[in-house]
Amino acid sequence: MQELRYIKCSRKLTETELTTVEAQLGIKLPEILKKHYLKYNGGNIENSFLTNKRGDFEVSNIRFIPMLYSNHFINDPDFCIPFRTIEEWNSEKGNIPRNLLPFAFASPTSRTGYLCINSEDGSIHFYERWKKTEQLMANSFQELIDLIVTKEPEPPTIIMNHPYWGGITESWNELVTINKFYIPYFDQDIKIHLGREDDEEEEINIPITDQLDDFEETFKSFLHNIEKIVPAIKQQTFDRYNRLYAYYYEDKSKSGQEPLNIDTPEKHFEALKAINYIRIQEEGVIHIPIFYGLDREHGIEIKIKDNKVECIGGIGEVY
Repeated sequence: MQELRYIKCSRKLTETELTTVEAQLGIKLPEILKKHYLKYNGGNIENSFLTNKRGDFEVSNIRFIPMLYSNHFINDPDFCIPFRTIEEWNSEKGNIPRNLLPFAFASPTSRTGYLCINSEDGSIHFYERWKKTEQLMANSFQELIDLIVTKEPEPPTIIMNHPYWGGITESWNELVTINKFYIPYFDQDIKIHLGREDDEEEEINIPITDQLDDFEETFKSFLHNIEKIVPAIKQQTFDRYNRLYAYYYEDKSKSGQEPLNIDTPEKHFEALKAINYIRIQEEGVIHIPIFYGLDREHGIEIKIKDNKVECIGGIGEVY
């Protein structure tokens, strides 16, 4: 049997904390689920695939939701099982039936849904909330774990090479570097998207060599000036936090939690470290979409032009 490797788990839980979760949810957690979460509190299984027992439905990219203490969202309870479950159960649209407890995200093709455990019989279902459809995946949690496999991804097809960027591949109808490039202050190695974002129905726009050279100069200039750019990013995103989010996160009567005490640009910057990728465009434009630790639904996208922060918004809102 293949041993699964969990990455990006949140901090260890105690049995007392699981008892607290049960009180919040008003249910008794299945013992096998509690045993699993005492060992792995959330976590992703890289390159994971799960085919149901009938062999006619597959999901991939399995990501367990933390029971408590989401490392990636500054322990924001919104991104843990109790809050998420109660929100789904109580939705006016009735997104998830109350006999299903969501514990992981998974994706069939390009969509995302929940893996849920049935509190009545312990069976595991994939629930696609937007369509309100469910698929039986396994008869038990242990059977689910036994059915999950990991596969090494197929090596990308290089469609062109460049002296600086190296191999370039096509991914989701976009040009992306195979190599990753280190971004100071964010402390990440990031793949670079080259050129404008193409519509998925249009033929991909392949830059000529001169354009790739221009993108190289834009990116090198950005790295050379990043010591001046990052303070502007810190200040402007902090100002945005104060306009849009502080009224909630800093007020216990609204959030129901202790204030985050994010009172400086430096503290706020800790929620901005998870860059999705960097896009280099014509005329010295760089877009940086970020998996924002305080608003995962909208994220943050930063537009930089000629090494100056031009505008900030949600992902896909900045042009």
